[in-house]
Parts: sequence; structure tokens; C-alpha cells
Amino acid sequence: MFAVVKAIATILSLVFLIDRLGRQKLLMASALGGALSLWYVGGFVEAKKIDLKVPQEKSAAGWVAIVCIYTYAVSAKSVLKLIVMLTIVYRRRFP
Repeated sequence: MFAVVKAIATILSLVFLIDRLGRQKLLMASALGGALSLWYVGGFVEAKKIDLKVPQEKSAAGWVAIVCIYTYAVSAKSVLKLIVMLTIVYRRRFP
């Protein structure tokens, strides 16, 4: 599921967002989205005192943490990889 979300986000970024927003704005927005997502997950783990040896109860905050991990996959990983790839391709084609 994680790979499917990343693939869809990469395709949508490539088709719709790169030309409309530009690389710099898209990179800044994706970095901010990834940072906020991981900040929430880190705060959740610290506040709940998660121990992986003990089964955990399901809560709304836990589901938000899962959504934040997927948000990180979409924002930081997919968009960043796409922008780096396009930059390398453009530099090789147009020195």
C-alpha cells in the first residue's frame, strides 16, 4: 500500500504540479509537509510511551499518526525524488 501511494503521488506531481507550481515552491511545500508529519509521529510516540513488546490500544491519535506516515510518503519522498530526477535530466540535456 505504501508503494502504491508513492507511485500515485509521483505520477500526479509529474503530470499536474511541476509545471503549475514550479520546482522551488513544490519542494518547499513537500519539505514542510514531510517535516510536520514526522514531527507529529515523533510527538505521538513520545507522548504515548510506545513499547513495541506490548500490544497497543487503538486510538484516534494513532490513526492520525498512520495518516502522517502516508503524508510523509507523498510529500517528502515522492516529490523530492521527482524533482531531483528532473533536475539531473535537464542538466544533462541542456548544459
